Amino acid sequence: MRTATYIFIATVLLFSGNCFSMTAEEVLSRLKNNYSNVSRIEYKTVYELFKTHSSSEIVSSYNGYVYREGNLMYQKIHNTEFVYGADFSLKINSDEKAMQLSGRQQTLDLELNLDETLQHCKEKSVKEMDGYYSVTLTLKPTSAVPLSVMKLRVDKKDFRLLQLDLYYSVHQDFSTDYRVKDLQRPHLRIRFTKITFSPSDNKSLFKLERYIEKRRNYLYPAADYKDYTLTDLRI
Repeated sequence: MRTATYIFIATVLLFSGNCFSMTAEEVLSRLKNNYSNVSRIEYKTVYELFKTHSSSEIVSSYNGYVYREGNLMYQKIHNTEFVYGADFSLKINSDEKAMQLSGRQQTLDLELNLDETLQHCKEKSVKEMDGYYSVTLTLKPTSAVPLSVMKLRVDKKDFRLLQLDLYYSVHQDFSTDYRVKDLQRPHLRIRFTKITFSPSDNKSLFKLERYIEKRRNYLYPAADYKDYTLTDLRI
């Protein structure tokens, strides 16, 4: 998937709260506090990739789904599933009919969390819009985070994140001709819908036997993935 690298580092910040008029610092503080108190959450996403920071033309678009409980997370982006269990991580690509099993890893949103972004932030601002707050974080040019700007659209009523815009400082080659390069700094927009706090328990998503079964000390894809190739990267 061409946009996978950019989607992977996309942060997931979904919270609840209530306030009247706030500064950027106060909005971000409330977001962080509410996130810390969320034990289980479920939501759907739409990922839209733009070729440049100013472009309005969508290069690619994918639907997604996330179910998270504590440090365990199941994520689906288009036709690829990611499972972050207690002692394993698994990537399942239905287009390639391939499964990759790895050791335990941090969930994706922790790879680019709000605290890290704020450490590299040189400017913060907030605008009160009709129904939401628009928070803009401008990062330092020397930032280790591969972004120049991050924008958050936060619902004023319940402080749920409606939209996240990531403006990358790194380049992606959009050329379809290997002889010619078309290097651009892309913009990824993530829209969040059907957010449910404390959804029904779905721990089965984090059980390895749901995806892989063991027979005679060998691992094989489970019945639902019987035609897939399994690669155990732990070996």
